[in-house]
Amino acid sequence: MLYRLSYLALSASQSSGRFASIRAVRHFWESAVRPLLDAVRPSAVVEIGAARGRTTGRLAAYCREHGVELHVVDPEPQFDVDALTAGGGVTVHRDLSLNVLPGLPAVDVALVDGDHNWYTVVNELRLLRRRAEEQARPTPVILCHDVLWPWARRDCYYAPETIPEEFRHPWARPGVAVGSGWHGSGEAIVGAATEEAGPRNGVLTAIEDFLAETGEPVSATVVRRQHGLAVLVPRTRSRLHEELDAAAARLVPPPPRRNPDRLIPRVLHRVWVGPDPVPEILERYGETWREHHPDWELRLWRDETLPPLSCQEAYDAVGTWPQGPGESVSPEAVALANWRARYDIVRLEVLRQFGGVIVDMDVEAIRPLDPLLSGVTAFAGRATHARRIGNQVLGATPGHPFFELAVQELSGVVGTVPTAGHIAAGGFLSRLLARRPDGVTVFPRDTFYSPLTIEPTRRPDDFPDIYAVHHHLETYLGGLEGRLARSERRLYEAQVEIARLSRMHDHERERLDARLARATAKLERLRARATRYPRGRATV
Repeated sequence: MLYRLSYLALSASQSSGRFASIRAVRHFWESAVRPLLDAVRPSAVVEIGAARGRTTGRLAAYCREHGVELHVVDPEPQFDVDALTAGGGVTVHRDLSLNVLPGLPAVDVALVDGDHNWYTVVNELRLLRRRAEEQARPTPVILCHDVLWPWARRDCYYAPETIPEEFRHPWARPGVAVGSGWHGSGEAIVGAATEEAGPRNGVLTAIEDFLAETGEPVSATVVRRQHGLAVLVPRTRSRLHEELDAAAARLVPPPPRRNPDRLIPRVLHRVWVGPDPVPEILERYGETWREHHPDWELRLWRDETLPPLSCQEAYDAVGTWPQGPGESVSPEAVALANWRARYDIVRLEVLRQFGGVIVDMDVEAIRPLDPLLSGVTAFAGRATHARRIGNQVLGATPGHPFFELAVQELSGVVGTVPTAGHIAAGGFLSRLLARRPDGVTVFPRDTFYSPLTIEPTRRPDDFPDIYAVHHHLETYLGGLEGRLARSERRLYEAQVEIARLSRMHDHERERLDARLARATAKLERLRARATRYPRGRATV
């Protein structure tokens, strides 16, 4: 009988992780990959799917240090192959895995992170087992990535034409939404099956089908972060390597003791909309959140993974609204304003649907948030020393009334604020909080420090109670490009403020003109009365 999966039949809507799945494998290096390599002491390793080579570089260094033969399989590696192979011991195969694996020697450990669909994965697993059997070797220990949402129960196709038609589901490129939903804005980089679940669909389904057909017991453990890592340990391997079972058991920590004061889910959300890759400096800010919150789940939302929006009208309205008076605002500045507006909308939807904590991409973690959250059901931080709140760090329980109300009122904001940038920003939340403050904790400004536009930048050390610092969106741009972007943002904000003051001035002038007209009319009536009744004449 087969060993049971430690975490079986995961619903797609229950999982989490970053969408940049290939890059996320490197985050398992210290916690999973290296400990398992140490336990197995392999003579040969294969990595399927290398992409930019971040995991590959670490694998190559490890294999050279321990005299291990490394095979890397990727049809289009995005790194310097000559530099990687210069030291010997590493062979890079630039072809599809199903073409390469039949000719490889049997390996002891396999990392599978190539094309995330049933046909590719199940056949990769079969070939790895078959090559071992042909050479009288035990089936390798297999680490298979992307076993949680979005590809657990839905096929992903990097090159749909390489999948035989009878195994290829109807597919499209509009992007995957949470659960069975479908997000239709924009075009995704990869194709995805239009329907979720069902036979022969998804990476986790491929693993389950492989385990059902294999003739030997296999222990399967799923690490529930970064899109999920399944570790398959055949019993023949466990008997060969006495430390292997213990290493695999340490991959899944014991369930934490329940703390009744912890209400907000320990999930950190970040959002990056648009086709551009995440800049390196924003990636580094993300690493600070991972460093200070190792037990939290981190999710990076992209266009392809955005949830269905109940306030889709407000989201679609961005880009059709005016961007302030005058013609001196560049298209780049308008695009930036639209980006910020869409992000403001998405963050409210994410908190409403999933709960947790959402942070701006350019917010750096200084220390863990856990001490702040005991007994808290929703929170924000002051943006200034006045009553305005910021939205660079927000948190809530799923379905919190404040964020339910915020999302409901987004449709009412459409067409009633001066520009798209005002749809769901801090001012909107501040006005809403003034009307409905119940259940929302507002932390002092220094908690999530965000310098004012007119305030010189100050170091986080200036604030003894700081938990995070907001560096502002445009600061990742350097040199003249950065100065230009910041200047255009300030120009845009100044134009909006001038227009607001102009409208106030026009209104005040109309009010004073009306008051003057009333005073003039009253004066005329008094003069007329004085003419009819001269001073000293009796009026009885």
